[in-house]
Amino acid sequence: MLSCLSILILGLLLAFPALAVEGASAGLLLWFNVVLPTLAPFMICTRMVSVLGAERLLIRPFYPLIHGILGFSEPGSYVLLCGLLCGYPLGARLCAEKLKSKEISLSEARCLLATANHPSPMFLLGFVNRQVVRVFEHPGLSSSLSASSSLPFSYFPWLIPLCLYLPVIPLSFLARHFYQFEKRDSQDSQNFQDLQNPQNPQKHQEHREHQKDQVQVHPQVHQKTHPSSDHRDGNPSSNPSGVSVEDAIFSTAHTMVLIGGWIMLFSILAKWVQTIPYFSPPIKAILGGIAEITTGIPLLCSAFSGSPTLCLILVTLCVAFGGGSGIFQTRSVLLANATERTMQDKQKNAGLSIRHYILWKALHALLATGTLIFLLWILPELERVLPAVPALLQQAHWILLQRAHCGLL
Repeated sequence: MLSCLSILILGLLLAFPALAVEGASAGLLLWFNVVLPTLAPFMICTRMVSVLGAERLLIRPFYPLIHGILGFSEPGSYVLLCGLLCGYPLGARLCAEKLKSKEISLSEARCLLATANHPSPMFLLGFVNRQVVRVFEHPGLSSSLSASSSLPFSYFPWLIPLCLYLPVIPLSFLARHFYQFEKRDSQDSQNFQDLQNPQNPQKHQEHREHQKDQVQVHPQVHQKTHPSSDHRDGNPSSNPSGVSVEDAIFSTAHTMVLIGGWIMLFSILAKWVQTIPYFSPPIKAILGGIAEITTGIPLLCSAFSGSPTLCLILVTLCVAFGGGSGIFQTRSVLLANATERTMQDKQKNAGLSIRHYILWKALHALLATGTLIFLLWILPELERVLPAVPALLQQAHWILLQRAHCGLL
């Protein structure tokens, strides 16, 4: 699959050089303006939380709820929380890292990969929200919407996040049954506590050495960039693992470059699809959304500007699936964390199947679309019964949007 994709993109570069430059520029600009500011800060912060041993402190308020409903251990709950809140492909990366350090079992890692790798709320309420709002602001739609009342616009800002996150619960139950994963007992939580507790020197040191290996993706480059990261100015670092903020930024930069590369390549494909004369504009927009969601969402909103309900359904479907770019981003971070044993046994992706991941994302997309259709049917009825609820939700949305996304272009 990857070899065919590389040959296809190489052929496009040779046959349509100007088109390739235009597509690459568009993809890199979207990566720089949207993906980088929404994802990189979360990746740096989660890395620092991990190397400083603060995971247990962060997950403690949420662990009883997550473990009680979904059955994940404390490390698994941390992966799920970060995967839901921080965006692609952080959930998959943390899942592979926890599996490599043996903090979670293979069955739990597979369940987490099926449920914990999604776009962030910041991306959904910021970039996606602005694109779809333009569809509802399209001239000539106001009268038709007010006449039919088929779409609860006052609920709209929360629709796509709700449709993406609500199916996580049934999807988790299905994955647990498929991979035969049962609830972890208290001993597993104690093992995680031992890893995080400096009073257990051997386990703590093994965990720290693993965290240090994770941030040093390329040791030669790291030594040139940070020749004295362990003892700056002759003084030992206060961090017992020897990992600094600079190391976390260096590791995040490596991952972000991988993400930017895949977005650029799939943006070239999406740009090429737009030039095929045999496809209608709606088909071109759908293919663009399947290839890369950041590039495809504006295309969908433009092609279906006259049908806001259909546009909302297609955007939800593409965002929930993640697109080809999201799949290859996930594959890259899984391969980066593959253990020596899995590589020797010729098992890719750290023991996690990318084919299973694609099937789970397709199922999640169907569940998210079904949830959206149900909400579009039930919310107008609730709006008539509870007229004050839409205004309250709308006000809460704009307050959160102003606080969380004021710096997002």
